[in-house]
Amino acid sequence: MTGDATPRDATAPSPAAAPRDATARSPAAAPRDATAPSPAAAPRDATGPSPAGAAAPSPAAAPRDATGPSPAGAAAPSPTDATAPTPGPAPRDATVPPPRVAVLGAGVMGRNIARVFLRAGAEVALYSRTEATLGSARAALADEAVERLRTPRELDAAVADATLVIESVPERIELKRQLLAAAEAAMPESGLLATNTSSLPLDDLAAVLCRPERFLGLHWFNPAHLVPLVEVVPASGTDPACLDAAVATLEAAGKRPLRLGRALPGFVANRLQYALIREALHLLEDGVVDAAGLDLVLTECLGLRWAVIGPMRSSDLAGLETAIAVARELFPQLANATEPGPALLEPAAAGRLGVRTGAGFHDYPDAARAEAERDAGLAAVLAALQSQKPSERR
Repeated sequence: MTGDATPRDATAPSPAAAPRDATARSPAAAPRDATAPSPAAAPRDATGPSPAGAAAPSPAAAPRDATGPSPAGAAAPSPTDATAPTPGPAPRDATVPPPRVAVLGAGVMGRNIARVFLRAGAEVALYSRTEATLGSARAALADEAVERLRTPRELDAAVADATLVIESVPERIELKRQLLAAAEAAMPESGLLATNTSSLPLDDLAAVLCRPERFLGLHWFNPAHLVPLVEVVPASGTDPACLDAAVATLEAAGKRPLRLGRALPGFVANRLQYALIREALHLLEDGVVDAAGLDLVLTECLGLRWAVIGPMRSSDLAGLETAIAVARELFPQLANATEPGPALLEPAAAGRLGVRTGAGFHDYPDAARAEAERDAGLAAVLAALQSQKPSERR
């Protein structure tokens, strides 16, 4: 699973203004005393998604520390991961029965994958070996269609009638191999078996299976119920028809599947993410900018543009001749480290491991609040993007 940079709703582009007659003169703005401060905008809870139809906040809004306390009187976001809406599933053909999905692993990623399919009308079995994990998952999913949710502690009961089984347990190869092999033996032969691994070679996992042609990678991103993209990755023996079926199931659940031509370390999204992170760490170590400044470059510039059009369309708009000229100048200067450096290793050695320890590159006095603000910001950005989706966007 992948941890994503924390977007804020201040990064969402404003909805497009209504067109006007370009020949008409704009009304003159009333003059004001340039020495006087601008009137303060009315405060609102920056952690919550904009109301339906409301304009998204301007990117020019002053950034604030998302981990700090709310302004006076502002309501704190709910720490539950159920508060932010997921993109809606596509209308379902009533003549086709909904999928029966088994999710193996009921941690944060697994329960949010289950949430996606519950909202899409599927029958879902969420499996864990421990009752404490299942109890936590049931509480997190209490506002969903729990009449279609089962939470067995026996693997056979979870997968016995599943059309799709998704493994989402920690990144330990022997643990995944044992679970995948046991699930394959108990599930219907016609079902699809998928792993949510973000780093382990698919062929190494497939090596223990009797039906490797029905095995594939479905790489989700945290938080799974909000991030639309799911990478659909073939192992070397995967039947293309199984990839087709997985893509159709994800699309019906409201996700944006990206079908890869082959598996490679990190797939696509993590390779892009860590190429950027490697350069960011290099700039941090070189004293060029601090961690807050690096985040600002993404939330107030690159992230805005890439959320709307992506890096390739952005290059098209700038002109490929410009991209070539800049690449020739910059490529030789970019970081090419093959091992993590002190900017990453030193805070980790000091116990600053991120949100769960209260500090990483930033301080987090309230871990639940940090996650809730990320989710609310993501929901606001998604709502703004979906309201003005370019016609060419995939």
